[in-house]
Amino acid sequence: MKLRIALLEDEEAERKITEEFLSRFSKENDIGYELTALSKSDEFLKLDFNNYDLVLLDIILNEQVNGIDVAKKIRLTNPDIPIMFITKTAQFAVDSYDVDAIDYILKPLSYFEFSLKIKKALKRINKESDKILTFKSTDGIITLKENDILYFEIIKHYLYIHLKDKTHIVRGTMKELSATISNKFARPSNSFLVNLKYVKEINKQEVILTDSDNRIPLTRMYKDSFLLAFSSYIN
Repeated sequence: MKLRIALLEDEEAERKITEEFLSRFSKENDIGYELTALSKSDEFLKLDFNNYDLVLLDIILNEQVNGIDVAKKIRLTNPDIPIMFITKTAQFAVDSYDVDAIDYILKPLSYFEFSLKIKKALKRINKESDKILTFKSTDGIITLKENDILYFEIIKHYLYIHLKDKTHIVRGTMKELSATISNKFARPSNSFLVNLKYVKEINKQEVILTDSDNRIPLTRMYKDSFLLAFSSYIN
């Protein structure tokens, strides 16, 4: 995984500390990253934030705008990108919720807190990422986004890919499928893989999905692991 980060920090010394912490975090957690670090808000707002995974914003800037203002402008074009504030005071904590910030880090930065916050951001990024899956069918190549898939079903040697409005049928095995999908899918029974994003209810024998009448069997063999996967996903 390579994490793409945009950083706005107008104090050079603070910017270098953040860069050093990111480098250390990358090495300790075996995660690659690309960093765009800028000091001016007007230059920063020219970035295409659709090409980034995480925004780190200093709140108190030496110009007429502050980090909250910058975040509001980012939200006009990108409502989803995770934003994390870096600030000298907690007085802006309430304002950070107005722009759906995932968290804020208080200065002076400590590596321990910084590491915990970035790990939290990674969980959010992994949860919301939309991996592209490719399948071979008799009609050619099918490419699907994971978030569009409700669940997979294996019948003999065929893989049924259930979307909200249609079903694709391709050849495949559960073993092959499990090796390619992300951890937003979990197995409630031997022949099914469910997208945890669409789970509405779990009872003793079934998993009920949102926006559909689909009821997926939940067997004793897979129940504990499925519940654990679902708990991890929603948390």
